Amino acid sequence: PQKNPLDEATATLREAINYATNAFNRCEQSRRGQKKESLPVLVSFLHMIQMTDAIEVLLSSGCGPPASVLLRSSFESKLAVQYILEGDSKRRGYAWLVCHVLQEIEALERFGSAKFSETLSTEGLGGMPAEELAELPSVIKQLKSKLELPGFVEAHSEYQRLRMERRVGRLEWYALHGGPSTVRGLARHLHQETLYQTLYHSTSRVVHGQDINHLLFPMKDGPSVFAHLRDPLKILPVIGDALTFLLEVTFLVLREY
Repeated sequence: PQKNPLDEATATLREAINYATNAFNRCEQSRRGQKKESLPVLVSFLHMIQMTDAIEVLLSSGCGPPASVLLRSSFESKLAVQYILEGDSKRRGYAWLVCHVLQEIEALERFGSAKFSETLSTEGLGGMPAEELAELPSVIKQLKSKLELPGFVEAHSEYQRLRMERRVGRLEWYALHGGPSTVRGLARHLHQETLYQTLYHSTSRVVHGQDINHLLFPMKDGPSVFAHLRDPLKILPVIGDALTFLLEVTFLVLREY
């Protein structure tokens, strides 16, 4: 019987996911993988594996456009890994860690505020459980103590300096130590701006529920009709990109770890 190209493509993607998972386990257990500053690379790599796994599940069921949204998420993690491993990896790793801690602190302080409780009440959602509210100060204190650890201090100081200089509320981790300030700038730095533009143009409107192109099928002689729920024509390009992104990062991480 004739083989289905889609089945073959998704099978190849599954093999790549298995290979990447084994590579992750190997890198995690390596000497360098045990270092604190390596966590951002490994976390981003694992995120890519998870996103690609979800893409494979969706594509195996014929769901192309929803899978493309996950492809964008995988792409951002790809940029993160490539930027950290490009050079100055230790400082960039700690920049990632510090920004993660600061975002956690910001979120917890917001959840514990009177304004957030008022918003919950206004929206008919009750309020934060008293036990969780009581624990917030100690959790926040513990997170802030991380900023005083070796490696974190320099990155936190650079974060504060840059935020004062630019007068902004929040910075992306890659902006520290002279890095780009936006995802687009990061893609440009890594010579992937065209890929960024292509991905974001095709997925941003889908993410925000404002795209109709993938929902309509143009007719040669007449008005467009609604597209099928699962369109195989929109699947193969996503498979190709997902496979390429994952293998690029897998080989890069294996070389480094």
